[in-house]
Amino acid sequence: MSIVLSKAWSVLRNYESRDLIVESLQQRHSGPASTDLAREISCAFVQGREYFDNASRADVIVKPLLLYYGVQSLARGATMFLSNSREATLASGHGISTSQWRNVLSGDHADPWELEVKVETSGTLSAFAQATKNTTVMRVNGPKLYTRRQQYRVTEPFRLKLGEILEILPNVADQYLRWKGDPLQLAVTLAHKIENGTKRLIYIHRDQFGEQWNVSTVNNRLERIGLPLINDNSSDDHIPIDRQQDLCIWDVYHENYNEGVLYIVAPFSSNITLSKPVVTYILAYYLGMMVRYHPTFWISMARHERNDAALPTLLEAVSYVEKRFPLMVADYLDLDEPLSDIF
Repeated sequence: MSIVLSKAWSVLRNYESRDLIVESLQQRHSGPASTDLAREISCAFVQGREYFDNASRADVIVKPLLLYYGVQSLARGATMFLSNSREATLASGHGISTSQWRNVLSGDHADPWELEVKVETSGTLSAFAQATKNTTVMRVNGPKLYTRRQQYRVTEPFRLKLGEILEILPNVADQYLRWKGDPLQLAVTLAHKIENGTKRLIYIHRDQFGEQWNVSTVNNRLERIGLPLINDNSSDDHIPIDRQQDLCIWDVYHENYNEGVLYIVAPFSSNITLSKPVVTYILAYYLGMMVRYHPTFWISMARHERNDAALPTLLEAVSYVEKRFPLMVADYLDLDEPLSDIF
Protein backbone atom coordinates (compact mmCIF):
# COMPACT_ATOMS: atom_id res chain seq x y z
CA MET A 1 0.00 0.00 0.00
CA SER A 2 1.36 3.44 -0.92
CA ILE A 3 2.16 5.98 1.78
CA VAL A 4 -0.57 8.37 0.60
CA LEU A 5 -3.22 5.62 0.53
CA SER A 6 -2.12 4.36 3.95
CA LYS A 7 -2.54 7.87 5.34
CA ALA A 8 -5.98 8.08 3.73
CA TRP A 9 -7.15 4.95 5.55
CA SER A 10 -5.73 6.38 8.77
CA VAL A 11 -7.94 9.44 8.23
CA LEU A 12 -10.97 7.30 7.47
CA ARG A 13 -10.46 5.32 10.69
CA ASN A 14 -11.39 8.49 12.60
CA TYR A 15 -14.82 8.33 11.00
CA GLU A 16 -15.46 4.96 12.60
CA SER A 17 -15.33 6.50 16.09
CA ARG A 18 -18.68 7.87 17.26
CA ASP A 19 -17.12 10.37 19.66
CA LEU A 20 -14.65 11.70 17.09
CA ILE A 21 -17.42 11.98 14.51
CA VAL A 22 -19.55 14.03 16.92
CA GLU A 23 -16.63 16.39 17.48
CA SER A 24 -15.94 16.68 13.73
CA LEU A 25 -19.63 17.30 12.96
CA GLN A 26 -19.71 20.12 15.50
CA GLN A 27 -16.66 21.73 13.94
CA ARG A 28 -17.79 21.23 10.34
CA HIS A 29 -21.38 22.43 10.79
CA SER A 30 -20.91 24.87 13.70
CA GLY A 31 -23.61 23.43 15.92
CA PRO A 32 -24.72 20.51 18.05
CA ALA A 33 -24.23 17.05 16.55
CA SER A 34 -26.55 14.06 16.68
CA THR A 35 -25.05 10.93 18.22
CA ASP A 36 -27.50 8.87 16.15
CA LEU A 37 -26.11 10.44 12.98
CA ALA A 38 -22.59 9.77 14.24
CA ARG A 39 -23.42 6.08 14.69
CA GLU A 40 -24.84 5.89 11.17
CA ILE A 41 -21.75 7.53 9.70
CA SER A 42 -19.54 5.18 11.69
CA CYS A 43 -21.38 2.11 10.41
CA ALA A 44 -20.99 3.26 6.79
CA PHE A 45 -17.22 3.72 7.16
CA VAL A 46 -16.74 0.46 9.08
CA GLN A 47 -18.62 -1.40 6.39
CA GLY A 48 -16.72 0.37 3.61
CA ARG A 49 -13.36 -0.55 5.14
CA GLU A 50 -14.40 -4.18 5.51
CA TYR A 51 -15.40 -4.34 1.85
CA PHE A 52 -12.07 -2.86 0.76
CA ASP A 53 -10.11 -5.14 3.13
CA ASN A 54 -11.85 -8.22 1.75
CA ALA A 55 -11.41 -6.98 -1.82
CA SER A 56 -7.64 -6.70 -1.28
CA ARG A 57 -7.52 -10.46 -0.62
CA ALA A 58 -10.14 -11.52 -3.15
CA ASP A 59 -9.63 -13.03 -6.59
CA VAL A 60 -10.41 -10.83 -9.58
CA ILE A 61 -13.49 -13.01 -10.15
CA VAL A 62 -15.26 -11.17 -7.30
CA LYS A 63 -12.95 -8.26 -6.39
CA PRO A 64 -14.72 -5.53 -8.44
CA LEU A 65 -18.06 -6.27 -6.79
CA LEU A 66 -16.60 -5.99 -3.29
CA LEU A 67 -14.92 -2.74 -4.29
CA TYR A 68 -18.18 -1.28 -5.58
CA TYR A 69 -19.96 -2.07 -2.32
CA GLY A 70 -17.02 -0.45 -0.52
CA VAL A 71 -17.23 2.62 -2.76
CA GLN A 72 -20.96 2.91 -2.12
CA SER A 73 -20.49 2.63 1.66
CA LEU A 74 -17.72 5.25 1.77
CA ALA A 75 -19.79 7.55 -0.44
CA ARG A 76 -22.82 7.22 1.84
CA GLY A 77 -20.72 7.89 4.93
CA ALA A 78 -19.13 10.95 3.35
CA THR A 79 -22.51 12.23 2.15
CA MET A 80 -24.05 11.97 5.62
CA PHE A 81 -21.07 13.72 7.20
CA LEU A 82 -20.72 16.52 4.65
CA SER A 83 -24.44 17.24 4.37
CA ASN A 84 -25.22 16.62 8.08
CA SER A 85 -28.05 14.30 6.98
CA ARG A 86 -29.43 11.17 8.61
CA GLU A 87 -29.39 7.83 6.81
CA ALA A 88 -33.20 7.78 6.57
CA THR A 89 -33.21 11.04 4.59
CA LEU A 90 -30.88 9.76 1.87
CA ALA A 91 -32.49 8.78 -1.41
CA SER A 92 -32.68 5.03 -1.89
CA GLY A 93 -31.03 3.25 -4.81
CA HIS A 94 -27.70 3.54 -6.58
CA GLY A 95 -28.71 6.45 -8.76
CA ILE A 96 -27.43 4.49 -11.79
CA SER A 97 -29.04 1.81 -13.93
CA THR A 98 -27.75 -0.44 -16.70
CA SER A 99 -29.02 -0.29 -20.27
CA GLN A 100 -29.13 -3.35 -22.58
CA TRP A 101 -25.97 -4.92 -21.15
CA ARG A 102 -27.07 -8.43 -22.04
CA ASN A 103 -27.16 -7.53 -25.73
CA VAL A 104 -23.72 -5.92 -25.62
CA LEU A 105 -22.01 -8.78 -23.76
CA SER A 106 -23.49 -11.68 -25.72
CA GLY A 107 -21.81 -13.35 -28.69
CA ASP A 108 -18.21 -13.79 -29.73
CA HIS A 109 -17.52 -10.11 -30.35
CA ALA A 110 -18.68 -8.59 -27.07
CA ASP A 111 -17.14 -5.18 -26.44
CA PRO A 112 -17.47 -3.76 -22.91
CA TRP A 113 -16.57 -0.32 -24.31
CA GLU A 114 -20.19 -0.09 -25.48
CA LEU A 115 -21.76 -0.80 -22.09
CA GLU A 116 -24.06 2.08 -21.15
CA VAL A 117 -25.61 3.34 -17.93
CA LYS A 118 -28.21 5.95 -17.16
CA VAL A 119 -27.23 8.31 -14.37
CA GLU A 120 -30.18 9.72 -12.43
CA THR A 121 -30.46 12.94 -10.45
CA SER A 122 -31.41 11.08 -7.27
CA GLY A 123 -29.86 8.16 -5.41
CA THR A 124 -26.53 7.52 -3.68
CA LEU A 125 -24.42 8.83 -6.55
CA SER A 126 -26.36 12.07 -6.96
CA ALA A 127 -26.30 12.71 -3.21
CA PHE A 128 -22.54 12.11 -3.15
CA ALA A 129 -22.03 14.50 -6.08
CA GLN A 130 -24.06 17.19 -4.33
CA ALA A 131 -22.34 16.70 -0.97
CA THR A 132 -18.91 17.01 -2.61
CA LYS A 133 -20.17 19.80 -4.92
CA ASN A 134 -19.00 17.85 -7.97
CA THR A 135 -15.49 18.98 -7.04
CA THR A 136 -12.07 17.47 -7.67
CA VAL A 137 -9.44 18.31 -5.06
CA MET A 138 -5.91 17.95 -6.36
CA ARG A 139 -2.26 17.45 -5.51
CA VAL A 140 0.23 19.29 -7.71
CA ASN A 141 3.29 20.38 -5.76
CA GLY A 142 3.64 17.37 -3.47
CA PRO A 143 1.49 15.07 -1.32
CA LYS A 144 -0.51 17.90 0.30
CA LEU A 145 -3.77 19.05 -1.26
CA TYR A 146 -3.11 22.11 -3.36
CA THR A 147 -6.13 23.22 -5.33
CA ARG A 148 -9.58 22.23 -6.53
CA ARG A 149 -11.83 22.35 -9.56
CA GLN A 150 -15.62 22.53 -9.20
CA GLN A 151 -17.81 21.43 -12.11
CA TYR A 152 -21.28 22.67 -12.92
CA ARG A 153 -24.13 20.84 -11.25
CA VAL A 154 -25.83 18.15 -13.33
CA THR A 155 -29.59 18.75 -13.27
CA GLU A 156 -30.87 16.22 -15.82
CA PRO A 157 -30.40 12.44 -16.15
CA PHE A 158 -27.78 11.46 -18.72
CA ARG A 159 -26.37 8.36 -20.37
CA LEU A 160 -22.72 7.37 -20.33
CA LYS A 161 -20.73 4.55 -21.92
CA LEU A 162 -17.89 2.74 -20.17
CA GLY A 163 -15.55 3.55 -23.04
CA GLU A 164 -16.18 7.27 -22.56
CA ILE A 165 -14.67 6.98 -19.08
CA LEU A 166 -11.74 4.76 -20.05
CA GLU A 167 -10.68 7.02 -22.91
CA ILE A 168 -10.33 10.06 -20.65
CA LEU A 169 -8.82 8.43 -17.57
CA PRO A 170 -5.06 9.17 -17.45
CA ASN A 171 -4.46 6.35 -14.96
CA VAL A 172 -5.44 3.66 -17.49
CA ALA A 173 -4.15 5.45 -20.59
CA ASP A 174 -1.27 3.09 -21.40
CA GLN A 175 -3.43 -0.04 -21.27
CA TYR A 176 -6.32 1.64 -23.11
CA LEU A 177 -4.05 2.63 -26.00
CA ARG A 178 -2.91 -1.00 -26.34
CA TRP A 179 -6.51 -2.20 -26.32
CA LYS A 180 -8.18 0.28 -28.63
CA GLY A 181 -5.40 2.27 -30.23
CA ASP A 182 -7.85 5.16 -30.43
CA PRO A 183 -6.85 8.70 -29.49
CA LEU A 184 -7.48 9.46 -25.84
CA GLN A 185 -10.10 12.07 -25.13
CA LEU A 186 -7.93 13.99 -22.72
CA ALA A 187 -5.76 16.95 -23.38
CA VAL A 188 -2.10 17.34 -22.92
CA THR A 189 -0.52 18.18 -19.59
CA LEU A 190 -1.55 21.46 -18.07
CA ALA A 191 1.66 22.74 -16.50
CA HIS A 192 0.85 26.21 -15.24
CA LYS A 193 -1.40 29.20 -15.74
CA ILE A 194 -0.80 32.90 -16.18
CA GLU A 195 -3.34 35.63 -15.41
CA ASN A 196 -4.37 37.67 -18.43
CA GLY A 197 -7.47 39.80 -17.86
CA THR A 198 -10.64 37.76 -18.29
CA LYS A 199 -8.69 34.77 -19.57
CA ARG A 200 -5.96 32.50 -18.32
CA LEU A 201 -3.12 31.25 -20.44
CA ILE A 202 -2.62 27.49 -20.16
CA TYR A 203 0.72 26.00 -21.10
CA ILE A 204 0.39 22.78 -23.09
CA HIS A 205 3.08 20.10 -22.96
CA ARG A 206 3.87 18.35 -26.23
CA ASP A 207 5.47 15.33 -24.56
CA GLN A 208 2.62 12.91 -23.90
CA PHE A 209 2.78 9.27 -22.81
CA GLY A 210 6.35 8.96 -24.02
CA GLU A 211 5.71 10.62 -27.38
CA GLN A 212 6.72 14.04 -28.63
CA TRP A 213 3.66 15.46 -30.37
CA ASN A 214 3.80 17.88 -33.26
CA VAL A 215 1.49 20.90 -33.43
CA SER A 216 -1.12 19.18 -35.60
CA THR A 217 -1.44 16.26 -33.14
CA VAL A 218 -1.75 18.62 -30.17
CA ASN A 219 -4.36 20.72 -31.97
CA ASN A 220 -6.29 17.59 -32.91
CA ARG A 221 -6.66 16.84 -29.20
CA LEU A 222 -7.49 20.42 -28.29
CA GLU A 223 -10.14 20.60 -31.00
CA ARG A 224 -11.89 17.49 -29.64
CA ILE A 225 -12.12 19.11 -26.25
CA GLY A 226 -13.27 22.44 -27.67
CA LEU A 227 -10.16 24.41 -26.71
CA PRO A 228 -8.28 27.05 -28.71
CA LEU A 229 -5.51 25.78 -30.94
CA ILE A 230 -1.78 26.41 -30.79
CA ASN A 231 -0.38 28.69 -33.44
CA ASP A 232 1.58 26.55 -35.90
CA ASN A 233 3.91 29.45 -36.66
CA SER A 234 4.89 30.02 -33.06
CA SER A 235 6.99 28.10 -30.58
CA ASP A 236 4.74 29.37 -27.79
CA ASP A 237 2.52 26.58 -26.41
CA HIS A 238 0.13 28.79 -24.43
CA ILE A 239 -3.60 28.84 -25.19
CA PRO A 240 -6.12 31.38 -23.78
CA ILE A 241 -9.02 29.94 -21.79
CA ASP A 242 -12.11 31.90 -20.79
CA ARG A 243 -12.70 31.85 -17.04
CA GLN A 244 -16.35 30.87 -17.44
CA GLN A 245 -15.61 27.73 -19.45
CA ASP A 246 -16.54 24.55 -17.55
CA LEU A 247 -13.27 22.75 -18.10
CA CYS A 248 -12.88 19.36 -16.45
CA ILE A 249 -9.39 19.28 -14.89
CA TRP A 250 -8.01 16.26 -13.03
CA ASP A 251 -4.73 15.52 -11.33
CA VAL A 252 -2.59 12.39 -11.32
CA TYR A 253 -0.25 12.33 -8.35
CA HIS A 254 3.00 10.37 -8.85
CA GLU A 255 4.17 9.39 -5.37
CA ASN A 256 7.61 8.24 -6.55
CA TYR A 257 8.33 11.70 -7.95
CA ASN A 258 6.40 13.63 -5.28
CA GLU A 259 4.55 15.66 -7.90
CA GLY A 260 1.17 15.92 -9.53
CA VAL A 261 0.38 16.28 -13.22
CA LEU A 262 -2.77 18.02 -14.43
CA TYR A 263 -4.90 17.02 -17.41
CA ILE A 264 -7.72 18.78 -19.19
CA VAL A 265 -10.32 16.07 -19.71
CA ALA A 266 -12.92 16.00 -22.47
CA PRO A 267 -16.54 16.54 -21.41
CA PHE A 268 -18.98 13.67 -21.80
CA SER A 269 -21.97 13.62 -24.13
CA SER A 270 -24.24 16.66 -23.87
CA ASN A 271 -21.20 18.62 -22.67
CA ILE A 272 -21.42 17.19 -19.14
CA THR A 273 -18.39 17.63 -16.89
CA LEU A 274 -17.95 15.51 -13.76
CA SER A 275 -15.50 15.48 -10.88
CA LYS A 276 -12.98 12.66 -10.63
CA PRO A 277 -14.64 11.11 -7.53
CA VAL A 278 -18.03 11.02 -9.29
CA VAL A 279 -16.51 9.42 -12.38
CA THR A 280 -14.64 6.91 -10.19
CA TYR A 281 -17.91 5.96 -8.47
CA ILE A 282 -19.53 5.34 -11.87
CA LEU A 283 -16.52 3.30 -12.99
CA ALA A 284 -16.76 1.16 -9.83
CA TYR A 285 -20.43 0.56 -10.60
CA TYR A 286 -19.60 -0.60 -14.13
CA LEU A 287 -16.98 -3.05 -12.89
CA GLY A 288 -19.08 -4.33 -10.01
CA MET A 289 -22.22 -4.87 -12.06
CA MET A 290 -20.33 -6.80 -14.72
CA VAL A 291 -19.24 -9.20 -11.99
CA ARG A 292 -22.64 -9.29 -10.27
CA TYR A 293 -25.03 -9.67 -13.20
CA HIS A 294 -22.84 -10.96 -16.03
CA PRO A 295 -20.50 -13.44 -14.31
CA THR A 296 -20.23 -15.70 -17.37
CA PHE A 297 -18.78 -12.87 -19.45
CA TRP A 298 -16.50 -11.63 -16.66
CA ILE A 299 -15.14 -15.05 -15.70
CA SER A 300 -14.63 -16.09 -19.34
CA MET A 301 -12.69 -12.89 -19.95
CA ALA A 302 -10.69 -13.22 -16.71
CA ARG A 303 -9.73 -16.79 -17.64
CA HIS A 304 -8.75 -15.73 -21.16
CA GLU A 305 -11.39 -17.94 -22.76
CA ARG A 306 -12.81 -15.17 -24.99
CA ASN A 307 -13.03 -11.41 -25.48
CA ASP A 308 -10.01 -10.76 -23.26
CA ALA A 309 -8.48 -7.82 -25.14
CA ALA A 310 -10.18 -5.46 -22.70
CA LEU A 311 -8.97 -7.32 -19.61
CA PRO A 312 -5.68 -5.45 -18.94
CA THR A 313 -7.48 -2.11 -19.20
CA LEU A 314 -10.32 -3.23 -16.93
CA LEU A 315 -7.90 -4.67 -14.37
CA GLU A 316 -6.04 -1.36 -14.38
CA ALA A 317 -9.39 0.33 -13.76
CA VAL A 318 -10.06 -2.03 -10.84
CA SER A 319 -6.67 -1.13 -9.35
CA TYR A 320 -7.40 2.56 -9.83
CA VAL A 321 -10.71 2.33 -7.93
CA GLU A 322 -9.06 0.39 -5.10
CA LYS A 323 -6.14 2.78 -4.69
CA ARG A 324 -7.77 6.13 -5.37
CA PHE A 325 -11.38 6.26 -4.18
CA PRO A 326 -10.59 5.99 -0.43
CA LEU A 327 -8.03 8.76 -0.89
CA MET A 328 -10.59 11.00 -2.59
CA VAL A 329 -13.10 10.51 0.23
CA ALA A 330 -10.47 11.15 2.90
CA ASP A 331 -9.50 14.37 1.13
CA TYR A 332 -13.03 15.79 1.45
CA LEU A 333 -13.33 14.86 5.11
CA ASP A 334 -9.95 16.11 6.28
CA LEU A 335 -9.67 19.50 4.59
CA ASP A 336 -8.40 21.94 7.20
CA GLU A 337 -8.33 25.04 5.02
CA PRO A 338 -10.10 26.34 1.90
CA LEU A 339 -8.49 25.48 -1.44
CA SER A 340 -8.13 27.92 -4.31
CA ASP A 341 -9.74 27.12 -7.65
CA ILE A 342 -7.39 25.91 -10.38
CA PHE A 343 -9.37 27.90 -12.93
